[in-house]
Amino acid sequence: MPSRLRSWPALAALLVLSGGSVLAQQPAPPSQRQERWQGRQRQRVEALTKLSPQQRRDYVRAQRDLEQRFHSQRLTLLDQSGTCLEQAQGQLAVERCLERLQSGRLQLRREEMTLMQELHQRFGLPVGKGGRQPAG
Repeated sequence: MPSRLRSWPALAALLVLSGGSVLAQQPAPPSQRQERWQGRQRQRVEALTKLSPQQRRDYVRAQRDLEQRFHSQRLTLLDQSGTCLEQAQGQLAVERCLERLQSGRLQLRREEMTLMQELHQRFGLPVGKGGRQPAG
């Protein structure tokens, strides 16, 4: 019997013994990181609300242009990595290809963050660290 299936009886027993309370537990309170992100998100909504419709269109257009540029650069980086890996002879060469890919990704991410922060500043939007919603 696969190990996944062996755990079902234990899970069922836990649900029965807990009276279903395991499923009814409240979600964990938001972490400090989530709260900071939510605060920045509220500030961003407030700042975008103050912009005129034309300014919002200009902001979205500029953001779209940057995203298309970043996407193109990521694909180029991936293509270069693929060529490198195809030509790699041995473990050391493969490691160098992967290191070059990782280094390129980090460099591109730094550039993305800088340009997005400049865009936010140009439109009077809050600029914070990161910018991604935390997972869970």
